Amino acid sequence: MPSFDWHFTLLALPLLLVFSLSIGLVFYTWRHRASVVSLPFLFACIAVGLWSLGYALEISVTNLDAKIFFAGWEYIGISTAPVAWAALGIRYTDQRRWLRWRYLGLALLIPLITSVLALTTRQHDLIHTRIWLDTSGPIPMMAAEFGIWFWVHTAYSYCMLLFGSFLLLRQAWSSRNLYRAQTFLIVIGVLIPWISNIVYLSLSSLFVIDPTPIAFNLSMVAFAWAIYRFRFLDLLPIAYQKIVEYMPDSVLVLDKDNRIAALNPSVTHLLNMTPQSLMGREVKSVLANWQEFIDRCLNLGEGRAEIKLERPQRSALWFDVQMVPLRDRSGQIEGRLGILRDITDRKHHELALALARDEALSANHFKTQLLSSVSHDLQAPLTAIEDSSQRLMRGGLTAEQQHAMENVHKSSQHLGSLIAELLDHAQLEAGKLTLRNGPVSPNELANTIATSMRILAEAKQLTYSSTIDTELPPLLLGDAERLQQILQNLVGNAIKFTSAGSVNVKLFRVSGQQWALRVTDTGPGIPADAQASIFEPFSQISQSNRAEHPGFGLGLSIVKQLATIMGGEVHLHSQTNNGSTFTVILPLLPYVMEKSA
Repeated sequence: MPSFDWHFTLLALPLLLVFSLSIGLVFYTWRHRASVVSLPFLFACIAVGLWSLGYALEISVTNLDAKIFFAGWEYIGISTAPVAWAALGIRYTDQRRWLRWRYLGLALLIPLITSVLALTTRQHDLIHTRIWLDTSGPIPMMAAEFGIWFWVHTAYSYCMLLFGSFLLLRQAWSSRNLYRAQTFLIVIGVLIPWISNIVYLSLSSLFVIDPTPIAFNLSMVAFAWAIYRFRFLDLLPIAYQKIVEYMPDSVLVLDKDNRIAALNPSVTHLLNMTPQSLMGREVKSVLANWQEFIDRCLNLGEGRAEIKLERPQRSALWFDVQMVPLRDRSGQIEGRLGILRDITDRKHHELALALARDEALSANHFKTQLLSSVSHDLQAPLTAIEDSSQRLMRGGLTAEQQHAMENVHKSSQHLGSLIAELLDHAQLEAGKLTLRNGPVSPNELANTIATSMRILAEAKQLTYSSTIDTELPPLLLGDAERLQQILQNLVGNAIKFTSAGSVNVKLFRVSGQQWALRVTDTGPGIPADAQASIFEPFSQISQSNRAEHPGFGLGLSIVKQLATIMGGEVHLHSQTNNGSTFTVILPLLPYVMEKSA
């Protein structure tokens, strides 16, 4: 171990400062070591720190043996810094195939040999053939003549530096439009050591100490600024580049003259052309067959549009195109980004749905017309049958003939009511039913329904009752015929499906703006899963009792549609085996009689 004669010099201060900055970067990088490039960066900071500290100690001692000792340790940083620089470039550009352990081991072989030879330089002349103390300057400095391994180490180090610099500069150039500030810092970080080394080699007589370690640390500071300000270690431009490369959407970058400046593989696949044949060409010449894209999207400063691409002898393609202007720092547009998303499948689905909708509307219209025409055509012969059966029943018929004619008359009446329902349904579906509003007496409405329905209820031994709220006005404004139809359908259904118990009708005032018709029965009730569809046309709860309760399932549908065009609504409350309650709530419009002049 040599003796150490210390003589502190101000020239060591920059190197100690470089060492301190390196240590700070080491600690910060270690805390963020999960980043993909943090380990190579950490490696580079440690190497530059060792180099700077060793150099600072070398120039702070005055005896030659001590200088040689520190210079040996200094070589550990000198020889490994270029490898760390190359590793940083490899990891930053995602060239993972070069970062396998066998390649790293080979890359560190020469730095390891160089470090061992530098630490044992007194025992051989591979690094230094002659060493002396130069006292011609302001401080004593170690001078040497170099051996063959020094030049091997130097050549290798320059190769590593060139390789890493090339990777960093190439990535910075390819990302210049998206990461301007980060690109600037990367370029500065790469160029500082080279410029410093070139100046030092050209004008070495003007320098007391070698500025290369300081230059390397300035590079680390530039990268550190990218770390703090632009999260250089947490999110790499290469990640964005990979996203663009693998995204299924076609991405085009156009310059201000509409020339293709960048594209992703989806574009080349879509156009069946190579990137080399597309780059730099005017987009109008490349997409000459895409007239709609040229007319709509190139004239679209910013926004979205759907375009259709016709292809000869092949099916057309649909694209959702989004154009985004690319601006410089002053806000001037220097290009545009175009994103083309293939929506052909979606368009096919939309067209299929539209076709199905049109077919359904056409079928529904045909059904309505058919119902209306058939119902009208059946009304005349049914009326004739009903009239003829009534006349025949008045004449002299045998008991058997009388019974048969009563069945004919009863069946014709039932069929007539079904046809009337079909006509009403057809008019409601076509929107042709109009209300004839006039004075409506709640008492007369209830009495009319009671007169016609009580007989049916008593025939089934059901108790029929009706209640009129005294708070209802004596006259309301409404369509008496349609209100009677609503109540008759509800009461008829209640009697039809109730085998024992009672049917109750209540007309009452809900509020100052509404009144209601309510029909309650003690029938079997309506299952919960059937209540959602009970008001649909031709809907019936069960087909098993159709012979017992004949009909088309239009009564409740007509009730709901009539209530809707009257500005009201229908509510159902029902439980299985516990009866049903239908409530029709309508606007309360008192009838005001006009005064005679």
